[in-house]
Amino acid sequence: MRQFGIDAWQMEGADNYGNVQFTGYYTPVIQARHTRQGEFQYPIYRMPPKRGR
Repeated sequence: MRQFGIDAWQMEGADNYGNVQFTGYYTPVIQARHTRQGEFQYPIYRMPPKRGR
């Protein structure tokens, strides 16, 4: 796993039962082109602007 930048750790929970909570984020890596070429036929749209709350 280290060759992919992943380290393994043994966790111990804070509740005296060994329970732990994991969260994670996924960021895809996407190949794209500025113009239509071969398999790149469809546009990737930008994220919409954030609105104030």
